Amino acid sequence: MDALSVVGGALLTATFEWLFAKLDSTQLLSFAKQNQVGLELKKWRNLLLKIQAVLEEAETKQITSPLVKIWVSEVRVLAFDMEDILDEFPLLFDEARTNNSSNMFRAWFAGTRRSHSMLDYGISSKIKDVTDRLQCISSEINGLSLNLTKIAGGDMSKSGRLQEKRLTTSLIGDHVCGRETEKEDILQWLLKGDENGVSVMPIVGMGGMGKTTLAQLVYNDERVADRFAIKAWVCVSEQLDLMMVTRIILEKVLSNSYECSSDLDSLQVRLTEELSGKKFLFVLDDVWSESYHQWDLLRRPFKAGAPGSKIIVTTRHCKVASMVGNVAAYHLHALPYDDCLSLFAQHALGKRDFSAHPSVEEIGRAIVRRCKGLPLAVKTLGGLLHGKQTCDEWNDILTSKLWNLPNEGNDILPALRLSYHHLPSRLKQCFAYCAIFPKGYEFDKDELVFLWMAEGLLLQQPKGMEQMEDLGHKYILDLLSRSFFERASNKESRFVMHDLINDLAQFVAGETCYSFTDKFKHVNISNASFEKFRYLSFTKQNFDTSQRFKMSRHMMSLRTFLSFSPFSHSFRSFLSKSVLHDFLPKLRYLRSLSLCDYNIKKLPESIGELKHLRYLNLSRCVIKCLPESITTLFYLQTLILNRCYKLCWLPATIGNLMDLRHLDITHTKALNEMPSGIGKLRNLLTLPKFVVGEVDGLRLGELNGLSHLRDQLSILQLHNVLDIQDARHANLNEKKGLQELKLEWSCDFHHSRNETREMEVLSWLKPHQNLQKLTIKFYGAKEFPSWVGDPLFSKVTHLELYHCPRITSLPSLGQLLSLKTLIVKGMVAVKTVGFEFYGCGSSSIEAFPSLKILRFEDMLVWEDWSSSLVGIELKRVRQFERLHELQIYNCPKLVSKLPTNLPSLIKLEICKCPQLTYSFVSLPSLRNLNLEECNEMIFRSMVHLKCLRTLKITNISHLACLPNTFKQDMIALEDVRIEECTELTSLWEDRSNTDNLVCLNRIVIKKCPMFDPLAREAHQLVPSHNLEALELLGCNNLRRLPNELFNISCLRILRIIGCKELKSLDGIMKIDGGNNGNIMHLEKLEIIHCPSLKYFPSGKLPPTLKKLVIKDCELLQALPQGIMSNGDDDDDGILHLEEVTVGNCPSLESFPRGRFPPSLKTLLIEDCELLQALPEGLMCDNDNTLHLEGLRMQGLPSLMFFPNGQLPKTLKNLVVFNCRRLDLFPDRMLQNSKALETIEISHCTNLKALPLDCFNSLTRLSTLVISGCHGLESFPESQLLLPNLKFLRINRCKNLKSLPQAMYKLKSLKELKVKSCPNILVIPDGGLPLNLSLLFIDCENLKQPMSEWGLDRLINLHHLWIHWICPPENVLPSSLIELYIRNVADLKSLPQKLLKNLSSLQVLDISRCYQLQTLPKEGLPPSLGSLRIDECPVLQHWCLENKDSRRLIAHIPCLWIG
Repeated sequence: MDALSVVGGALLTATFEWLFAKLDSTQLLSFAKQNQVGLELKKWRNLLLKIQAVLEEAETKQITSPLVKIWVSEVRVLAFDMEDILDEFPLLFDEARTNNSSNMFRAWFAGTRRSHSMLDYGISSKIKDVTDRLQCISSEINGLSLNLTKIAGGDMSKSGRLQEKRLTTSLIGDHVCGRETEKEDILQWLLKGDENGVSVMPIVGMGGMGKTTLAQLVYNDERVADRFAIKAWVCVSEQLDLMMVTRIILEKVLSNSYECSSDLDSLQVRLTEELSGKKFLFVLDDVWSESYHQWDLLRRPFKAGAPGSKIIVTTRHCKVASMVGNVAAYHLHALPYDDCLSLFAQHALGKRDFSAHPSVEEIGRAIVRRCKGLPLAVKTLGGLLHGKQTCDEWNDILTSKLWNLPNEGNDILPALRLSYHHLPSRLKQCFAYCAIFPKGYEFDKDELVFLWMAEGLLLQQPKGMEQMEDLGHKYILDLLSRSFFERASNKESRFVMHDLINDLAQFVAGETCYSFTDKFKHVNISNASFEKFRYLSFTKQNFDTSQRFKMSRHMMSLRTFLSFSPFSHSFRSFLSKSVLHDFLPKLRYLRSLSLCDYNIKKLPESIGELKHLRYLNLSRCVIKCLPESITTLFYLQTLILNRCYKLCWLPATIGNLMDLRHLDITHTKALNEMPSGIGKLRNLLTLPKFVVGEVDGLRLGELNGLSHLRDQLSILQLHNVLDIQDARHANLNEKKGLQELKLEWSCDFHHSRNETREMEVLSWLKPHQNLQKLTIKFYGAKEFPSWVGDPLFSKVTHLELYHCPRITSLPSLGQLLSLKTLIVKGMVAVKTVGFEFYGCGSSSIEAFPSLKILRFEDMLVWEDWSSSLVGIELKRVRQFERLHELQIYNCPKLVSKLPTNLPSLIKLEICKCPQLTYSFVSLPSLRNLNLEECNEMIFRSMVHLKCLRTLKITNISHLACLPNTFKQDMIALEDVRIEECTELTSLWEDRSNTDNLVCLNRIVIKKCPMFDPLAREAHQLVPSHNLEALELLGCNNLRRLPNELFNISCLRILRIIGCKELKSLDGIMKIDGGNNGNIMHLEKLEIIHCPSLKYFPSGKLPPTLKKLVIKDCELLQALPQGIMSNGDDDDDGILHLEEVTVGNCPSLESFPRGRFPPSLKTLLIEDCELLQALPEGLMCDNDNTLHLEGLRMQGLPSLMFFPNGQLPKTLKNLVVFNCRRLDLFPDRMLQNSKALETIEISHCTNLKALPLDCFNSLTRLSTLVISGCHGLESFPESQLLLPNLKFLRINRCKNLKSLPQAMYKLKSLKELKVKSCPNILVIPDGGLPLNLSLLFIDCENLKQPMSEWGLDRLINLHHLWIHWICPPENVLPSSLIELYIRNVADLKSLPQKLLKNLSSLQVLDISRCYQLQTLPKEGLPPSLGSLRIDECPVLQHWCLENKDSRRLIAHIPCLWIG
């Protein structure tokens, strides 16, 4: 840990900067003067200056001096306490606040009103205590043996603070793994001809990512040696020393040392001369300097080099990369896992794999996963394990913190320390705060910025300067550019830290941050250490009880209390009321509180006692309202109520929160009214929803004072605006920060709606011209005001007009220069979209110059899309030249033409437009065409379809086939899908122009009952020999397949489903060695629900077939002979078949004779009522090489026996289900199946015995399920010896009288479930397996005392279900997490000590215990998070009505009673 103390100490230096800023604030000085504490605060400042003078030296010396380390820790704690006290000054006047005298309070804080004496509020003692502590700490400086002379001389250079200096060479180290792709990428750039002077490529990545190694690989490649006359490698490191770098390059050029004076000019002049006209390659490794001036000086001699000269710069900082590079930077990402594993094994074991050391392979893989693709970490941890081969030694490395690893050979720490060392002091504090995030957590940029603000890490900027939020966003981008953050999940606003960077943040935060999320965190923490923690974060569990936070009683000075979900998708957890009501209100200095995703229905009024709170996150809670006390949190900056779906209203006095900047109420559907007073929140930046109230409710005019609003705003229920002046006073046109605006009225267009008033309201709601997205919904006037579509809104990219039923004409939108998406929906009165829509003042301009997506939907009376005005054609008007997607849905009366020229259109969808017929349109870029419920004439109007790739046609009336003109240009068509065209008889009109369809690889015809590819002699079903997939679904008129189908060598997938008249598959089978001309290379064949199919023709299936599915063929009597081979050496049958499924073929009696091909891996046979025997070729003999892995037999009521022989030795999964006549398993059947992992035998009611001797040879068997085998009476007397059995389930075996003997010897068994076996009376001798984690017993006649089960020895038992019998005291193991007690009819009370020792119990479920009266008086375990009581009427009444019961269960987060 000491190795990074200097890093953590640097954080304290930054903390002092913030303290001085607070002490020097004008407001504080004014307050101190009036309250006679100025002298005390002056002492603070002077003493802090004295401490600060030695702080940097002390931070360095604490590495070697425990005394100094203690002193620095005391300083850190004191600094936090000072901030807390300074934060309390503005909160002294509680009376003023409770009387809602906010203005008086603000006036006092500004120094205009004299306050009471400090002594009245008990603060003076706190100030005096801090002064005494400061004096004590200051007096201890002389005893720390610090080098005060060095301090006085100011000799505290960076090099003194950071000892390591990283050096690199051009030589490649041993054991490089991976990076082949990256190497080739850079070599391609190096070797290509370039006549544009000297090119500079930066390689960017976090420390330890392998930038230097990649540069070495490229630098030493043989192809590079002959390309460049001069090569030079320079390790630049932290300081860019111009003299040194220039000298090194010059010496490399001269091939000897260069003796001259230390004169940069002489060096650069000579270097210029030597480089003149020569092609060179330079590598500048590990560049940190951000000085453009230095870089400009360094590169001047390089300009003399020949064109094609190249420079590679490696750096961790994107800012450096953008400064030096003149080609795109190469961002180096994580090394793939397999390469990391090889690299690790090479350094740890001296080999590329674990073949010689299998015992440590699993641990090694875990170590590599922990490194998250960072090569330096992989290499370092591997090196630390070199020569160590015991699991304990490897586990020590796996579970050790980064800073607890041995210093010798640990190169990870210096690499990370160097990156941190170069951060500005303010960024150091911000980065350290990120230790609160769990590893792998993807945080939103606003989330982090709001937390930084709450902690005071982003100081309020002077008026007119950038907002704190903007400064925070800059900090995030800076940390991103320095590789501390990475972008997450391709989301612009979300980020994540590499696990090792997270480790660094945790160390930097030191004793200020405590996290429940870290499984490597040491638990031996003293109470004194807990008192130092200021930031607490934890991963939520299903039930968070008060016991989980018991150590937090020592953390009374916490500033941050944050919960995180352990999954990417959050789930709702339950939090103990005692945490919410008792613990949290005591955290008086709390600044950030997140309780998101908890099932919290109501916040306590005591939340108002958290006076320092700045950040409160209640996202996805189930609260209906907030307590009024929350409006006394005058420091509150951020209140997040996102997705609180049940939230109905906000506090009436919310206007008191004068510092509130962010009120996130997105996705709060139940919040249909808001209190007046919102307009008082003058600092508000985020307000996503504003609900206009009725007569006495929130008025629109309150938006007037919210001048800082930014991002998005939805104004709802605008029909409630009665005074038009309210709309004018809303002053939207001055809200420059708004980017998205939604204006919505009621969807109820009753007679009281005033069209004139709504028109005027919308006129006054004109936003600022910075707007980017506009949505208008349920607007009730007949026209839009002129500002909608005004070209001055040049930044609008997205516009939506929804359900404005009285609008008869669309606004002029064509001159919105940046508009990219336009959606018009539900304009049921618009009949014409004409000249005015384009906004053309003349006929020679461009309309919609940037539009990419255009959608019209539910335009029920729209008839004409006109391109003319008073007879003047818009031929000179360029329209939709960049349009990519056009969607027209449910416009039943649209008749006229579409725009005739759409040169950039990629996707066209026309649905439910039956009147749209002939509309000549050129579509040279179209790739996707979807036509649904349209007139078939529309096909004849589309031309220039050379780029069309996918065609989908659905429910087109009168369509018998696709016209010839439609396919003329379809040279790129790949996918055709036709559905529900009831009159379709063939695909194409004739064979003409089919040669153009060379790219067509998939055809799907679905629910076209008249389709018959043989109906026309000239018809060709498959016009392309490149077809790969053909699917005929629900084509009831299809009787057989056309011969042309079998001449397509590329066909891989053939699916025939629901073709009720299909009777023949002639042509699919290969007859007489291929004389029928079948050249198909099918890989997947599915024949499903073809009830008329009786047989397959004789012959062989295509030898390439991999998957065969035959299901729901009621008349099918025989399977294709081609799936079996006769075993002859010259047999050229199926060679690649891997999966066969035969299902619901009730007429099938047998399989063909022969053997399955060796390639078969999965065989599924189900619901074949007449099938009496399995194929003989399924079983193995000396010559059978079948590689079957999965066999499932289900619903075979006629099957009586297995064939003779043994199942394949490769078999892993065997399922026998509902084979009612099967009475035994042959003893030899499983003898060779040593690979079996799962056996499931269910509903074989006639089965009388199991081949237990065979079972005992199955050393890999992990799951055994026996269910519904009523003929089974007992297991054999021999023991069940399965060393790897983990799951054993025995269900509904009504005649089974005993469980397997000596079950306790099943050492690997984790789960045992025994259910509905009424004849089982006892547990076998020796008790239950010792390593069980789950036990489910439901046998109504099992009355053996539970004390004889051996439950107390099951130290790993976590989940226990008990039916019909209640356990006595002291028999349950303390490891239990979940306990279920059911169906104990005569149980009146639980044993007093039954639950006493269950210290880990989280779930208790009691049901159908009808006489149970009370719970134990001693109470329930404090760990209990969920209590469910069902069908226990007496107990339910006691819990609901008895005061004692409420005391017993009050601490339980989740209660479900009756």
